[in-house]
Amino acid sequence: MKVLDRILAHPTVQRWRRRIGDRTARHGVTAPTVGSHPGDPALEPEGYRVYTHAHDEELTGEAFLTWLNEEYGHRGGDFAEVHRTFVHGFQAERVAILAHAGRLLRKIEAGIPLDERKRTVVSLLLDHSGSMRGLKMLSALTAIECAADMIALAGMSCEILGFTTTSWRGGRSRQQWIADGQPPHPGRLCDLRHIVYREASERHTSGLIAALHPDALYENIDGEALLWAVSRLPPEKWTKRIVCMVGDGAPVDDSTLMANANQSLLWDHFKAVLGDVARDGVPVGYLHLDHQERKLPVVSRHATEPHGAGVALVDLIGQLLLPQAAPSPPQGDQAGAQGDDSPPA
Repeated sequence: MKVLDRILAHPTVQRWRRRIGDRTARHGVTAPTVGSHPGDPALEPEGYRVYTHAHDEELTGEAFLTWLNEEYGHRGGDFAEVHRTFVHGFQAERVAILAHAGRLLRKIEAGIPLDERKRTVVSLLLDHSGSMRGLKMLSALTAIECAADMIALAGMSCEILGFTTTSWRGGRSRQQWIADGQPPHPGRLCDLRHIVYREASERHTSGLIAALHPDALYENIDGEALLWAVSRLPPEKWTKRIVCMVGDGAPVDDSTLMANANQSLLWDHFKAVLGDVARDGVPVGYLHLDHQERKLPVVSRHATEPHGAGVALVDLIGQLLLPQAAPSPPQGDQAGAQGDDSPPA
């Protein structure tokens, strides 16, 4: 199923569309056909919409890595060095993180029956924005690999997903908008790229190293990425669904923000999606990989280096699985921060 089909099939999106009609929704994802009056005054100027889904894509991690190597092979030397650093440079950190995860694993096994764990899935949703290059992404991948190992050992399922855009400056969606005469209030004007590194039904991760490639990271549309991640986890199959987002900031796409009057459009949509997903019974956590932690209405942790990121992500998952037994976050971290009404600077 294509990414658009999964998003539109999600119960939250369907509820939004029924609430206001198929043409628009206050916070939901809508897909007006290119040229079909996206500037119609009946559509709220400040509401969230998508100019076109025609250029959005979903691909596997293995296919993404193959494409990167074929398209940007001339930069392979630099990427190979980063790859070696990731594989061989953080072994001590991995051992320490997994030791910490082992202690949580015993609590999970004692606190959650095996039958319930078999019907539990944790989705790890990784921000592929350009600001995640370097140590942040190394920290994120180290944390995700260790967390996925712990989840599997606990008898639960794990998805690993990535989200970004296909290019800077909007790509083909923006080009189409310009060709259509730049109608006002176009909504999201970039081309999404969603990456599946590991499906919940699989026990192996494929192509995750692609996230370290210098040409893999562009913009980030967090609201639609979260809807996509949740839509992949049908409640008929999973009695407990959890999403942990890993990133370093607010959703950003310059092409969208420049073309819309509401400069907090993407941030407002992300917070609205967080609220609706939580009301649908899907707890969401956020691991912030930045010196400046963002305030969001979800359980959150903060870290900036590989060991701290791995420990923080393990603890975040533990807090979402066993909220009654959750430890207090370490000094400088924050859990359950409440978001304000404006995007971070």
